[in-house]
Amino acid sequence: MGIDYTTSPKTFAELCNSVRGQVERSRELAMMGQKIPASESVELTSESFLETLDRIEHLSEMAMENAQLFMQINDIFQWIFKFIGLDLEELYDMQDESEEDGD
Repeated sequence: MGIDYTTSPKTFAELCNSVRGQVERSRELAMMGQKIPASESVELTSESFLETLDRIEHLSEMAMENAQLFMQINDIFQWIFKFIGLDLEELYDMQDESEEDGD
């Protein structure tokens, strides 16, 4: 009982399912001492590759947005600590000195 898959996926989802299906099929065949024939191997089609690139681009944009959000949050905390009179640079220096003394 394997996962149904296509050897020519057209979308990213089909590509993922096809790769999973091929892995499952190869495991089943390996138990019998066989290998997947080349005709049953999943091909990376131009459509599925394009969707993969789109997914990578989307994830890259999300990572950049999260980095910008982190920088904004960092700036807010820097402002708060400065407002209440804590010098973060001095705290960092004290921490570095204590780590060096501990080594």
